[in-house]
Amino acid sequence: MPFVVPSSVPRNGAAVTSVNYTWSSYNNGSTSEIVELCYSPQYSSTIGNCVDISAAQSGTSTAHAGYNARGQFWIRHTIFGGNHPAISTSSDHVTVNYSY
Repeated sequence: MPFVVPSSVPRNGAAVTSVNYTWSSYNNGSTSEIVELCYSPQYSSTIGNCVDISAAQSGTSTAHAGYNARGQFWIRHTIFGGNHPAISTSSDHVTVNYSY
């Protein structure tokens, strides 16, 4: 599920400078989990341009610097194994920093 775009979005021409993120693991007894920060261009539902952020549950990424700040960011979890259904008990957060 994508993050909801705020009611006030950057003006045309805004470019991403960095993205701050925090994420939480799914506690289902999984054997491993890959977590990625992904980007969808404005007016697109295609998820792509992903970078692996599994190593740190919070941080700042500049991998999407220069991208259109009017796009959407996603945190995608891929879970392997587990002994019961994977149900999120907390929220992931993304803050997009941009300039004109």
